[in-house]
Amino acid sequence: MRRLFPEPVKEVDLRSCYVVPREQGPVVPANLVRANMVTSLDGAAAVGGRVGPLSNPVDLGLLHLLRSLADVVLAGAETVRAEHYRPVRLSDAERRERRVAGQAEVPPIAVITRTGTLDLQSPFFSQAEARPIVLTTHAMSLERRRAVETVAEVVVAGADSVDLSVALGALRARGLGHVLCEGGPRVLTQLVEADLLDELCLTVSPRLAGRQPVHLGARATLEAPKQLNLVSVLEDQGFLYLRYARQPVP
Repeated sequence: MRRLFPEPVKEVDLRSCYVVPREQGPVVPANLVRANMVTSLDGAAAVGGRVGPLSNPVDLGLLHLLRSLADVVLAGAETVRAEHYRPVRLSDAERRERRVAGQAEVPPIAVITRTGTLDLQSPFFSQAEARPIVLTTHAMSLERRRAVETVAEVVVAGADSVDLSVALGALRARGLGHVLCEGGPRVLTQLVEADLLDELCLTVSPRLAGRQPVHLGARATLEAPKQLNLVSVLEDQGFLYLRYARQPVP
């Protein structure tokens, strides 16, 4: 893994390029919303509905690293279903580092769903060490809510659609301020449109995907683009790992 920006370095430690000291400001990790996404060269966010064909072992390692740094992982229900999500698993060393930082040993996963249409028998729920959080709406039936509450914490954050400002506020109230959003593109777009995104970690895969139904940011409707600052560019086997932040990072 080599760094191309800010200064070229032949070999870098991946963690050192993404860790954010918990006392850092002005956007402190207690209120940090970071997204991690992958895209093909022609803008696809998935191939056949899955991210796997665009990824590689280093990208998967980055996914694991970012999870180990976060207080909570955030994902839309479509992503959880399509990618067959399972609970976060961390090593003993990573757990120790989190304890030292004042974090829970394992971050929970918060899933966004309007009606709670999730497989409550799946390993995502049944094997979770950190109880999942379901961010939902008043559109979820009372019967469904009672069923979901047997395997997860339920947070109502909107009438007919999940209000991400309300949802993130509820997570912060639980001490879960360092949020890692793993998508999909629809959730990323909602964060951008609500001006809630602080960082974007974008993997550019050296692959062409052709016509795919899921494209990165294809639903964006901003009248004017938002500016982010380029923090670092890493390269490995043709993959580019880009980190952008709302505020300049020293």
